[in-house]
Amino acid sequence: MIINREERTVIVKGSVVTLEDYELFKDMVSDSLKENKNELNIIFEDATLVNSAMIGFLIKTVKVDKVNLSIAVDNYKLYELLQMLSLVETLKVTKVK
Repeated sequence: MIINREERTVIVKGSVVTLEDYELFKDMVSDSLKENKNELNIIFEDATLVNSAMIGFLIKTVKVDKVNLSIAVDNYKLYELLQMLSLVETLKVTKVK
């Protein structure tokens, strides 16, 4: 997994599978939210999986922290997973090519 941050956008390339991946992602999102408290865009490129800790963190970010979050994914399997978990609407997930 490779992760980068550009202002209000966190870009994740590859799947978030390990605890280390999750911790890096969480730190990057937290840093971004320190600068942009109420808005965050996340782009997943070439990601087929995300771990359950990350899903819980994203739900908390939206429901508890009241962050305006949107997620773009380019992999149908990841989109389908989030759809199966009924998270497409909550996390504002869109499928991009």
